[in-house]
Amino acid sequence: MKDYYEQTFEKKHWTSDEVGGGRFEACTFQNCNFEGVNFMDVVFEDCQFESCNFSGSFLSDIAFRTVNFNACKMSGLNFETINPLGLAMTFKECILDYSIFTNLDVSSTDFGESSLVDCDFSGAALQRSDFQNCNLADATFDRTNLEKADFRGARNLRLDLAKNRLKKAVFNREQAVELLERFDLVFE
Repeated sequence: MKDYYEQTFEKKHWTSDEVGGGRFEACTFQNCNFEGVNFMDVVFEDCQFESCNFSGSFLSDIAFRTVNFNACKMSGLNFETINPLGLAMTFKECILDYSIFTNLDVSSTDFGESSLVDCDFSGAALQRSDFQNCNLADATFDRTNLEKADFRGARNLRLDLAKNRLKKAVFNREQAVELLERFDLVFE
């Protein structure tokens, strides 16, 4: 197992062999390319990723413990297979389109201003998560716990109020009217 501590990596193109079985603690990754990498048995703890590309990568038993992603491209990732022990992630202005978060406990996750087009959150625990100013076009929420989640400013939000837990979730007025339209109610 390779261990890295308090290192900064810039503009590096990573391979599966370089990260496989590795442990990265308090590391920073800037403009790195992880496209198509198989992250098998990798631990990232207290790490920062800025403007990195993870598209098409495989997340198999990877651990994200207090990890921040800023302006990263992460399309088509299956987060369902990551190690849930100590899981804590933050996404800011990331592209997470077509990613899968089914049945995952990602409570208190900040997705701020990210693109979550066609993401699947079915069965996920997302209590206290922040979706402010996110694009949620075609995102699936089914049997999802969204209690105290913040959706203010989120675009293209479609939720079935009967199929999700939404107690104390936060919406702006326009979103609330849109959510109630499926019940064929008349507002004046």
